[in-house]
Amino acid sequence: MAKQGKAFEIYLQKRNKVIIPKGFSNLGKDYVATILKNLEAYGYTLSKKAIDRLSTLKKDESCDIYREFISVLEKSVGSRENIKPMYPNFPKEVMHTSDMELYINAILHYVTEGRIKTYEKELPREQCVEKTTLKVIDLGSEEDFNSIFTNILLSKGSISDSDKEILEWFVENKEVCGFLPNEIPMKENLAYITKLLIDKGVQIDHVLPHFKTATDVLRLAVAMSDGDVSLSSNSNFRHFRRPERRFLLELLENINFQEEDFTRYPQKWIRLGEILHPGEYQTYVKVNNVFDKIRNNKKIDTFIKRVERAIADKDLDAVLKLLSNRPGIFARMLDRVIREFSSENERNDILKAFGEISDHISSNLLLQVSEHFKRRYLKRGMDVRVFYPKGKISKSKCIPNTLALLPEDLCRHIVSQCEKSLIHIYKERAPLGKVFIDEKINGYIVPMSQRTASRSIRTLARGSKLPIKENATTIRAFVYWKEPRGMRTDLDLSAIIYSRNFKELTHISYTRLKDSHFHCCHSGDIITA
Repeated sequence: MAKQGKAFEIYLQKRNKVIIPKGFSNLGKDYVATILKNLEAYGYTLSKKAIDRLSTLKKDESCDIYREFISVLEKSVGSRENIKPMYPNFPKEVMHTSDMELYINAILHYVTEGRIKTYEKELPREQCVEKTTLKVIDLGSEEDFNSIFTNILLSKGSISDSDKEILEWFVENKEVCGFLPNEIPMKENLAYITKLLIDKGVQIDHVLPHFKTATDVLRLAVAMSDGDVSLSSNSNFRHFRRPERRFLLELLENINFQEEDFTRYPQKWIRLGEILHPGEYQTYVKVNNVFDKIRNNKKIDTFIKRVERAIADKDLDAVLKLLSNRPGIFARMLDRVIREFSSENERNDILKAFGEISDHISSNLLLQVSEHFKRRYLKRGMDVRVFYPKGKISKSKCIPNTLALLPEDLCRHIVSQCEKSLIHIYKERAPLGKVFIDEKINGYIVPMSQRTASRSIRTLARGSKLPIKENATTIRAFVYWKEPRGMRTDLDLSAIIYSRNFKELTHISYTRLKDSHFHCCHSGDIITA
C-alpha cells in the first residue's frame, strides 16, 4: 500500500480524519488493540468506521498506516522535540533555590548565551498522570479531503502560512481546476493561488474574472515576487519577463479600475511601473494615463476625499449617498458620521441608511462594529483608544480617548441592527443540520484574521478565556520556537495572577522566577531556540 505522506498529515490536522483504503483481509484484534493503545498515548483514538476499515487490512498495510499516524501525531504534539529546561529539576529546584543564587545563575546564563550550565544534575521524575479526553479520528473520503482546498479559498479572512503550504501542495499534486470555487472572496488568497497556478503552468482563465480592481493586480504582482500580499510591508518586485509584463498590464487595462485605487499604495505602484515599463506598450491607454498621474503627483479625486468634502459642507444626504455604495467604509466611518451630525433627525437618517446596507457588510466587520458600540456610551474603561497597525500587531498605538460619549439608546440600536444582519446573513446559507454549541465557546474570542496563525492542535485568539477545573492542582504553560539559521531569537513566556477585581497580585516571568506565596514558578530564561 502506497504511503499517503503529506496528504495524510494535511487531512489529519485539518479535519481529524484519515483515508484508509478498503482491504480484503482480517486484521487480528491484537493488532487493532495495539494500534489503538499506542495512539491513546498521544491523546487520540479511532472512530468505529475507522476501526472497521483498519480491520480489513493486512498486517504490513496496518503497520504502514500506524507509522503515518505516529509521524504526524509526534509532530503535532511536539514529542519529537527534545526540550531541556534551564533548570532540569523544575519546579522544585527553582522553589528551593534562593533569589540570590537564581540571580547569579541568570547573569552567567546571559553572558555566556546559555553555554555554561550551573545547575543540578537531572533527577528521576515521577510519571505525570493527567486525565485527558481522547480526540476521535474519523474515516474520511477523497471528496471530503479535496474540499479542504476549496474551503481555504472560500475563507473571507487572510490565511496562515500553513494553509498556504496546503494550497501549494494541492497545486503541485492535484488537478485543482475542478476544486476551485466560483468565488474567492479574500483578494490576498486570490493573488496567492493565481501565483501558484502561474508557477505550475496551469491555465488561469477561470480565476482572471475574480480580478476586479487595480489593487487585485498589485497583489498579484507582489505574490509573483514572493512578497507580502497583505501590502502592509514594502514590496521588492522581481524583474518580470516580457510576457509577464504584458500579462499584468493587459489584466490591469481590461478591468474597470478606478484611478483612486492607485492612491492607496502610490509608492508601490511607482516601483511596479519602473519594472513593468508601461510606456513601451502605448496600446494600454488607461494604464499609461494613470501611471503618468501617479509618477508626476497629478491630482486624483478619491472616494474618501468626496466623503470628507460632503462632511465639511455638512451635506448629510451626499455623505449617506456616497457611503451607501461602500458598505464596508460606511461601517468603519459610522462613529465619525454620527459625531459630525448630532441632531436627532440627522442621526435617525444615519441609522436608517446603515440599516439598509448592513446586510452587505462582512461578518467580521459587523462583529467589530457591534463590539465597538456595546461600550461606546460607557465612561469606565474608555480612557484610552488602542490601535493595532496592519501587519504590526505587536506595535499597538495607545492614545487618550477624547471622543464624546454617544447616547445609550443609539448604541443599542446599532448593536441590535448588527445582530439582525448577522442572523439574516447566516439564515441565507445552507443549513448545518443539528448543531450543539458548547457553552465554553462564550470564553473564546472570534479570530478576525488567521494570517499569523500557526498550525497547532488548538488555536486561540488573543483575549480568550479558558476555565480551570475545580479539582486541578497544576497549571502548566509551555512554549518552544524555531529560529532562522545563524540568527538568535528570544521569545518569553510569562503569567500574571489577578484578583477578582483585576488587581495584579503577582507575576511570573524571566524577571521573577518564583512566588512562594502563590506557589508558582518559572523554569528560567532560555534565550535561544
